[in-house]
Amino acid sequence: MFERFPRLRYIVTESGCAWVPSTLENLDKLWARMRTGTVGEFQFAEGALPPQPPSFYARRNCYYGASSPSPRELSGRHEIGVDHLLWGSDYPHFEGTYPHTRKSLRHTFHAMDRHEVRAILGENAARLYGFELGKLEPLAAKFGPRPEEIAVPLAADEFPRDAGTMAFA
Repeated sequence: MFERFPRLRYIVTESGCAWVPSTLENLDKLWARMRTGTVGEFQFAEGALPPQPPSFYARRNCYYGASSPSPRELSGRHEIGVDHLLWGSDYPHFEGTYPHTRKSLRHTFHAMDRHEVRAILGENAARLYGFELGKLEPLAAKFGPRPEEIAVPLAADEFPRDAGTMAFA
């Protein structure tokens, strides 16, 4: 589908993103084996496979809504492509970050490059869905969080004890 419709976008949400790098690596290996014509007892006709490996299409066409990500969850962000990650709080579900969203943001993003933080927390979604960032800026300035707030790591005594989210894992 991605070969026929290169502008098609596929968004996977509420499934995290830590699985993406290893899954794409495995799919690329399988694709390479299939190009030889066989995998096990399966045979593939010439031209049955797309010309590019799965990771090519994933980097071009796929986006990942990483709900309530922990720092570990985003450790493969460069392999995935920072510009293809979208943060989510998973509100109102129990496993979401509310009412500890700002703390989860600090925990997950405090050491990350500010451009990456801005991209994952909103700019990627705005670009993907065609939102006008200029119109959203006043709301972001009013409600935050501000980059300097997120850049402060959590102290040991700030980790919530009642959080259902994996963001603090």
